Formats: sequence, C-alpha cells, structure tokens
Amino acid sequence: ERLGASRLVIPDKVRLSSENTFVVSIYSDAPLILSNLFYTYKNLEPNKCKILCLSLNSVLTLTQFMTLKSETLGGYIRLSAKDWSLTKQLNYDNLSDDVKKRLLFLFEELRNVNFPSIIEQLERRFQPRVKLDTEVLKCLGFNELEIENILPKIYDALVCELKAIKDMES
Repeated sequence: ERLGASRLVIPDKVRLSSENTFVVSIYSDAPLILSNLFYTYKNLEPNKCKILCLSLNSVLTLTQFMTLKSETLGGYIRLSAKDWSLTKQLNYDNLSDDVKKRLLFLFEELRNVNFPSIIEQLERRFQPRVKLDTEVLKCLGFNELEIENILPKIYDALVCELKAIKDMES
C-alpha cells in the first residue's frame, strides 16, 4: 500500500550502493503516515512489524532486490508493489513462539545500532549484520555449518553486484 498509518516503512526506491543507505526498512513505535514515496505495511501489530522489519533488512531481501530490481535513475532500484508481493519474507504466523521471542530479542538488540552503509556492512562482515542474517537463515532452516559456508558467498556476491552498480553511476 502507499498511504495510511504504518509502523513499518519501506522506500519506493532505494540506492543500495550508496554510502548513505544503511537499512531497507524502518520500524516506528508510533504509527507514521507518509507520502506515496514509501510503501506501508497496514498491520499495526508491533511484534509482527518488528519481525518483518528484520526480514526486510536481511540478506533474504537484499538478494531478492538484486533479482527483481529495475534500475530507474542511476543506481536507484525501484521495486513495484507487484515486485514486493513476489518477495519471500519470514511468515510471522508460521513461526514458533520460541523463534518469535528470539527474533524480538534480536530486534531490541539491533534497534539502536548505528549501521554503516549496506555495502560496508557486507564487505567488513559487520557483526550486527552477520547476527541478523544468521538468525534469519536459521529461521529458514539452515544450520550453523551451512550458514558459515553460504553467508560469506552471499556477501561477496552482493558486494560485487553493488560495486558494479556504483561503477555504472560514475
């Protein structure tokens, strides 16, 4: 949706390769009403929004961004409402209470972290980023060994793609 109150906000377009892009979505304790430059999540239940915010900011979404992207102006990526509907996210209703508690604890742990740019997070293996992605991948059924093997490869592939986008901007 484009207009209405929401605790979870997603930009209409994003420049993942920018040094000024730190996260993809934000959560607000107080519902916000924004312009049509953002997509909003209509469900106002805080815990659902927090968990979806984690999912949206994880490599789960970043990799889908790179697949579904349509570049608009320079390095900006725009995802349409249809594109967003095609993305796979953690399904709050299918998560066990234990997993929800772990994710909500993680959300509280990360909510006040000053994240560097997304590309820097990936390149430097920024620990809060690794923690977020590890937890999301666990929710998807990956074990520790699989995560240790696949996560660096995902990070490297994303960095390579984001640098290519950045080079095209120059």
